[in-house]
Amino acid sequence: MLVLGASGFIGSHVFSALKDAEYRVAGTSTSGEGTDFACDLRDPESIEVVLRAASPGAIVAAAGISSVKEAWDDPEATLAVNTRGYFNLLEAIRQLAPDAHLTVASSASVYGPPASSVSLPFTEDSALNPASPYGASKAATEVLCHQYERQYGLQVAVIRLFNQVGPGQSDVHAPAEFARRIAVAEKQGEKGWMVPMGNPESRRDFTDVRDSAQALVSIVDERLVGTYNLCSGQSNSLREILAGIVMATKVEVGIQLKPERSHPADISELYGSGKKLFDAIGWQASTPLDESLADLLEDFRGRV
Repeated sequence: MLVLGASGFIGSHVFSALKDAEYRVAGTSTSGEGTDFACDLRDPESIEVVLRAASPGAIVAAAGISSVKEAWDDPEATLAVNTRGYFNLLEAIRQLAPDAHLTVASSASVYGPPASSVSLPFTEDSALNPASPYGASKAATEVLCHQYERQYGLQVAVIRLFNQVGPGQSDVHAPAEFARRIAVAEKQGEKGWMVPMGNPESRRDFTDVRDSAQALVSIVDERLVGTYNLCSGQSNSLREILAGIVMATKVEVGIQLKPERSHPADISELYGSGKKLFDAIGWQASTPLDESLADLLEDFRGRV
């Protein structure tokens, strides 16, 4: 069993969940630090070295750029890692591990903005209309995965992860940015903090990363093939996310509107249907959002 991106937010939780499920699992990171192997998806030779050494029967690919903002800042690098890198991975699997099951962490960003409120929730049959370089990179990778499945018979599960939250999250994502800043305010003895937000009413579908990791273990167990949404099935606004974190602190927090923080392509609301995945493996999100947010804040208290 091999987890690519085992030092990242999603990958680290998947790695731990697979270990708990008594899989023999090895992990990679770009540098190799803290994991079993170094593996850079941009370097086909490094992928081949890892596949030969690990001889995996199953692979979870959670490596790559995961920040929409980072993708806007450097779309070329995003495509190099998230698309060309996954082409390199698929080619290496085709040649060296054609019987291995591959689970690819994709994103709900492939859907883009809903045409109208009646377009929600997004299902796996909804049209792909990515509105960012990040979404485009993931949509292109999905096309490659399906091509390799059809043309070469690879066993591939494409999992469209909606917004994740929980311990270990990077503060490039809004919930973690809020949690980190509140933890800093607590440590410095600040009584209050004004949170800059572009659009507090922007709504997303949040799932605890630990729940998602358990879902990915079940996907590996069942060797699912196809495309699946992994989501909670409901949306919460950034204002509600902040309120959930504030419940776990004595710091007084307000919102300062900063329209310049919003990108013109930002989507006002996005949530999905997880029925297909539930029908396949019986999984649904179980951790209350307030618990996920409290755990995220507690995690940052130990980091700052």
